[in-house]
Order: sequence, then structure tokens, then C-alpha cells
Amino acid sequence: MQMSIYTLTREPKADIYRRILTYACRRCSTALLVVRSQLPLAAQGASVVQQLQPFGLNSIVASEWPGTALLGDTAIVHRFTYDADVVRILLKNSCRLFQWVQPGLPEDLCLLRASRDAWLVSVAHERDGYFFLDEPEASDLFAVVPELRSMTKMDEP
Repeated sequence: MQMSIYTLTREPKADIYRRILTYACRRCSTALLVVRSQLPLAAQGASVVQQLQPFGLNSIVASEWPGTALLGDTAIVHRFTYDADVVRILLKNSCRLFQWVQPGLPEDLCLLRASRDAWLVSVAHERDGYFFLDEPEASDLFAVVPELRSMTKMDEP
């Protein structure tokens, strides 16, 4: 099935953000958060990493992850199981998608399908985010979070 990119034109916040993260449990099995070694991480950010440890799958040193490719630098990419318990932790620590920026929090929340393909990508410090969706997925997501229709623009990959 043909995938399309749905770029966010406005930041999902509050209830819309909550509904996206909750809905994503239907589509996504893993999530990523990034800690850049060259930036400090505040106590709240370190606490988030600690709270997510029981759900951790692995942490790797990498120079790229969905939406980002560093030039000559690396970061720690934390990959963890994505489920309702993780959603509660994320929502306890953030109320909007582009809040995932160091030093306050780990960076660039990304949600991945079981195939490890990206479903939601964010580059929070650039206020950039997008979904990779086929037509049935887009229809289903927009039925659950209808506000997203006016908050995204569709681009062909």
C-alpha cells in the first residue's frame, strides 16, 4: 500500500496530543527518545529515562534516527516498548509533541510500527513532525482525532 507523509502544520497539544499518543497504541509497538551527549539533561528528563527503563528494549549510540542525521556527532537513542503504561509516563511528563527537547526532556519522540517503520516522527527543536500513513491508517486516525485533518498537509514520499 502507498504510504504518504502527513506533515504537521501546527503542534499537537493537550487533548489532541493525548488522543494521538493513545491511538498510537493500536499501530505502534516501539518508541524512541534521544539523549544528546553534548547537551545537559535536566532532572525531569533523567527521571523520564528512569521511568521508562522497565519498558526499555535497548539503548544505542547512533548518529541518526528517524528525522535526524547528525554530522560528526552521536547521541544515545533509547528504544522502548510502546503501550498504555508508556503513554501514561509520556503524558505525565509532557503536554505537547514539541516539548521533547533537551535539556528539559529527552528529544525527538518517534513512534514505530512492529516492522520498525516510522509512524510518527518528531524533530522537536525544529518544531517539525510528520506521520507516515497509508490511506486506511490516515482515515482511521482522522476519524479518532478529526482535528488532525486541519493540522496536517499531505505530501507524497
